[in-house]
Amino acid sequence: MVGSFLSRWILSFWVKVKVLPKDEDALAALKKQKVCYVTYSDVLSKQIILEQVCRDVSVPLPSNGVHLGDAVEPYALFALNQIKNHVADASPSHLNRLIDAVKVSDEDVLIVPVSIFFGRGPRKTEGFWGSLFTDEGYKSNITSRFLTVLFNGRSTLLRFGEPVSLKELIVENRETQCLTRKLTRVLRVHLARMRLATVGPDQPSPKNLAKKIIQTQLVQQAIEREVNRNKMTKIEARKQAQAYALEIAAVINIRAAIVLEKILGWLWNKLYDGIVLHHFSRVERLSREHQVVYVPSHQSHMDYLVLSYVLFNRGLAPPHVAAGINLNIPIAGPWIRRCGAFFLRRTFKGNVLYSSVFEAYMGYLASNGTAVEYFVEGRRSRTGRRLKAKPGLLAMSVRAYLRDHKRSVVFVPVNFAYEKLVEGETYVNELSGKPKKSESVMSLLRSFKALKDNFGQVHVNFGSPIYLDKVVEKECPDWRRENTVDNKELVTKVVNKLGVKIMSGINEATHVNTIGLLAMALLNAPEQSLSEKKLTAQLGVYLALLKSSSYSKDVTYIDLDATKIIEYGEEFGVLKRQAEAKGDRLFIEGSDAILMTYFRNNIVHLFVLPSFIACCFLSNKVLTKRQVIYLFKLVFPFLKDELSMHWKNKQITPAASKVIASLVEQGLIKESGDNLSVEKDSKETMAVLSGGVLLSLERFYLTVVVLKQKGKGAMTRMELEKACEKIAEKLSELNGLNSPEFFDKALFKGFIEMLFNQEIIWPDERGKITYGEVLNSTIDDAGLIMSQQVRKNVKGLVD
Repeated sequence: MVGSFLSRWILSFWVKVKVLPKDEDALAALKKQKVCYVTYSDVLSKQIILEQVCRDVSVPLPSNGVHLGDAVEPYALFALNQIKNHVADASPSHLNRLIDAVKVSDEDVLIVPVSIFFGRGPRKTEGFWGSLFTDEGYKSNITSRFLTVLFNGRSTLLRFGEPVSLKELIVENRETQCLTRKLTRVLRVHLARMRLATVGPDQPSPKNLAKKIIQTQLVQQAIEREVNRNKMTKIEARKQAQAYALEIAAVINIRAAIVLEKILGWLWNKLYDGIVLHHFSRVERLSREHQVVYVPSHQSHMDYLVLSYVLFNRGLAPPHVAAGINLNIPIAGPWIRRCGAFFLRRTFKGNVLYSSVFEAYMGYLASNGTAVEYFVEGRRSRTGRRLKAKPGLLAMSVRAYLRDHKRSVVFVPVNFAYEKLVEGETYVNELSGKPKKSESVMSLLRSFKALKDNFGQVHVNFGSPIYLDKVVEKECPDWRRENTVDNKELVTKVVNKLGVKIMSGINEATHVNTIGLLAMALLNAPEQSLSEKKLTAQLGVYLALLKSSSYSKDVTYIDLDATKIIEYGEEFGVLKRQAEAKGDRLFIEGSDAILMTYFRNNIVHLFVLPSFIACCFLSNKVLTKRQVIYLFKLVFPFLKDELSMHWKNKQITPAASKVIASLVEQGLIKESGDNLSVEKDSKETMAVLSGGVLLSLERFYLTVVVLKQKGKGAMTRMELEKACEKIAEKLSELNGLNSPEFFDKALFKGFIEMLFNQEIIWPDERGKITYGEVLNSTIDDAGLIMSQQVRKNVKGLVD
């Protein structure tokens, strides 16, 4: 009794517990219920901690027991394993008695699994130190449990699992022993999955991990190839493979992760006004059942820090993050490796052994259920638009799954919405033509000057999951019965489909913040300024469209009206005000205007359809709804490719109907029978609205006009790209556009690629571009959308 009291006093003084879930409704649901808790083992320290936490969060205490009529259980807690004698109880007597009592009672009992982790460090699979800090399992003893509490007690996590209703269980009308064994199996699986999701799989030492990777068939074949082709001994090839494995692999050190969490917590408080999560519950669910591959948009060096931080802070294991070898710099490199970073070289070309070791490592992570994070774009976007997915890491993930699919894999797109970028000045310089600077210790130290600035809020939006097995099955229904890992055509198809789905999934999970909306309104306006009254009206249009015709169910947006958005923009410093006789004018100035194109491009895809409809009325007084939809369907394949949109053709008509109805309701479009028109007092608002897609349409029009003017067989693909880039730059100067991304070579390259894919253009025998009548009709159709002034400017520059 004295020992128990002393243990409680010491634990209450020393142990610091984080309780999950943070959702108060989930815990409130337990307060008026009869509850019995279940833990993995009967470790006394964990029972004491559970009792104290239940008291703190005001849920039923284990010590209060369970009372069902005449049946009384003095203690509302049982364990699945007896830690002292290492016995796993397949049919706990405590649970048997509860099921029997519920069968004869009108009341229910909720069985609540509880996981308690000291330090959240993955178990070491070998060695003295691994056994010395084991609080559960066959290596556990009183000394190891004491040391675990002593060294890791300050970072304890307790998670309440989803309750199981015994009343619902006994509906099966089976014997008590059978029900008990079934529920026990379910609870064991749940607790095992919860451990995997929270602390990750057991971790071998770096040397043993390297040995495991080298022993895989994939690496062994690569070693044989090195021996045969490069005239080296097998021992030398194995040493080289081991060196590659050690260069690549992450080595999770939970203390380093905890220290980094505290540093990042301090840093976020300095930089940001908060990190807001959207749709996080789906990640918690998926992480218990699948290997989760997080595939975020890549906008800033802060991306992987923010994502790893929020996952670890919300009770999930830190993911293994693919980082460029350029980040393996002194001080920072070793530290982020211990926090989950694994390093990859910029190119694998020509190095089969390195490529095989890396793929084997990816396969090892997948088979163990380790959460992984990588950026499929390959590099940070400098314009705010999503880049095309690169096939490298995706192909390795696909081949690893085809090779060993014992654990399902799910990709989770993640979208970051910043209000200000730490690299903002760098991006402005690069957009203005200055070369990209390499990462170094000095550049890391210089970045600390950003601590004095305010970067607003960061929103992290988790998109809808993409199940790899479903993508593979669509391409090859019988893939499980075939040896598909060597089927290059299948892998290529799956990787391409996966890349498109991921990029469109990232865009589906867009968060619309204040800065993005201000950028949409002002950058599309003449001279990038509007009166306060007109800006308020313009913002109102965007907000109304988000509410009435949302692009996707995963899109989230700010809960502010237009007036509050303007106030926030001024407080944040991006919006300037100038007093004038007719009313205050609001504008963006200087380099801010260039950087604001970045935030506009983050959300431009959400307003493509309303922007296109507005474009149609720049050169047409009256159009029918059918004509508008027809014209949009003509350009949609190109817009879809450039902006990574998720719509299918059959979704366009209902989406367009919603947008037109919203514009009619707002009084921007007048509907008279089948005809649509724009009233005179709405023309300026519609002209600003058209800016969301106008630049893309101008690029498309410029490209096809250049082709037509130069004639068949006059240019190669590369020559066309360069010509379009130069003419676009001149057009930008002529129109006073402060938007360097308008003449971005990558955007022209993507559109020209689409023209080839659609077989509108093709190479002749000399590699020069030729075309047919479809190009002429494309120019004619574009003429129905582009204003007369734009057509005149483009043709003048081309001539």
